[in-house]
Amino acid sequence: MAGLVFGKNGELFGTAEYGGSATSGSPCNFYGAPGCGTVFELTPPGTPGLPWTETVLHSFSGRKGDGGVPLAFLTLSRDGVLYGTTSSGGDSNLGTVFAVKP
Repeated sequence: MAGLVFGKNGELFGTAEYGGSATSGSPCNFYGAPGCGTVFELTPPGTPGLPWTETVLHSFSGRKGDGGVPLAFLTLSRDGVLYGTTSSGGDSNLGTVFAVKP
């Protein structure tokens, strides 16, 4: 749903609306897909033409204290922290603001 953010070393950061490890009994299953979304990093290969490496930085649970279904762009701070929002989860199930340090 949202675009990617470039890191200082050429990596790309983004979110996936669904998927992740919260698939069994996930409160986000009512959206029609398993999991509550992820924050991920794509690292370029050392040799051009080889595949990029994907790392899941956070897998949302959609439960109280965590968010679910990230939809908006990430913001990367000068000190390398990623900030974003989710559309569900949190204390009132109305979404969260989160910070992830790669």
